[in-house]
Amino acid sequence: MLDNNLHFFISYSHEDKRIKTKLIKALKPLSHDYNINEIWYDGEILAGDNIDKEVLNKLNTCNIIILLISNNFLTSEYCMNKELKKAIQRMNKGECQVIPVVVSRCEIPENLPFSKLKTLPYDRHPICDRKYFHNQDEGCAAVVKDIRQTLNEKFPNSKKKTANKVLKESLYIELYKNGVLKHIPVSQKIISDIPKYNTNIHKFRTIMDQALVKAKQNFAKEYKRYKNKNLCMPNEIKLDCLRYFLMDICSYTKKYITDDVGIKVHFRVSKNENYLGLIASTSNNEQEDLSSDWSILMTPIPKYKGLIYHSSLLHAPLIKSLNPKLNYKGKNDIIWKDYVTFTFNKFYNGQTPMISYCISVHKDYYTIKGDVLKILAYLNFGDIIEHFLSAYCNICVQIDKNYNIEEIINTL
Repeated sequence: MLDNNLHFFISYSHEDKRIKTKLIKALKPLSHDYNINEIWYDGEILAGDNIDKEVLNKLNTCNIIILLISNNFLTSEYCMNKELKKAIQRMNKGECQVIPVVVSRCEIPENLPFSKLKTLPYDRHPICDRKYFHNQDEGCAAVVKDIRQTLNEKFPNSKKKTANKVLKESLYIELYKNGVLKHIPVSQKIISDIPKYNTNIHKFRTIMDQALVKAKQNFAKEYKRYKNKNLCMPNEIKLDCLRYFLMDICSYTKKYITDDVGIKVHFRVSKNENYLGLIASTSNNEQEDLSSDWSILMTPIPKYKGLIYHSSLLHAPLIKSLNPKLNYKGKNDIIWKDYVTFTFNKFYNGQTPMISYCISVHKDYYTIKGDVLKILAYLNFGDIIEHFLSAYCNICVQIDKNYNIEEIINTL
């Protein structure tokens, strides 16, 4: 892996969907102590995606593969001949850790490639067996306890550092500099501000939960309006709904995270061979920002150049001032002195990102606001944005089974 983040892949039979859901819920608290980028399973595939291609992509990029072993798994051709086979190949190359978890009573033949691996829970007691666990939640907790030990032993660099720990190790944080993870010296003020920004991010999440409800109501209203006329909702209208939701993200980022003055927050999307502007929040009137054609106002960035492309390769946020060799210079680079770019693992168009998110600092405010970029990159604020983007798309798919974000973006 190119970073210290943990990428989980859950391989399971759909007949064991309920216990898979319980285990994922038990795994999520690990994110308080470890840099967990995602816990992926095939339910995360967006409508319209190629299932085999998406599964293979995630299998190739994850560093922890959890196998949910049951008779359902052992008799599944897909689990055994595709997912398991690929997992063992990567494990034998030292590219990932494979963790078998027994979910229900089954006989595991000794000739299977994972039969010699340490299997959880302890002594292969099945999670669902009440002889050993009072309930499935207790069984999942036992599994997570052992996984935590594995993370400590095999992935020590993925453990999160508290602000106090960073301070004790000298004043630096780890960020990418010209594409390489480096110790970046920081001031005492940055270290002191990290807890404050964690609090602000919590407030941001709360208000975005409300914005998500509003976006759902807005999309459902538009969908119903066309359905009542026996018409399909046009992609142009879906794009407008998406822009309104993204504007909420931009506006609330400035209100709760960065302040408004001297900051621009925007999204770019992949269209043909370039990344074009989709929406932005400037210091101007919000209605002006919504009505602006940002695909013209922002410099087009080639698909395979610039921080968006390199951020996706590294699965990490990139700051322009730390990565000048990777930056593609735009016409407004003189005005917006520095910026941080985030890309999202769940939103790809082929091998390149479908959408990216950026926070820029105006040249006149860089000396007083430049540090915020380092803090948000260090805290990987983009993970929060990805969560809400994914949640929005999932809501739209539930309302309109024909919702396809790639097709919608192409109407730009």
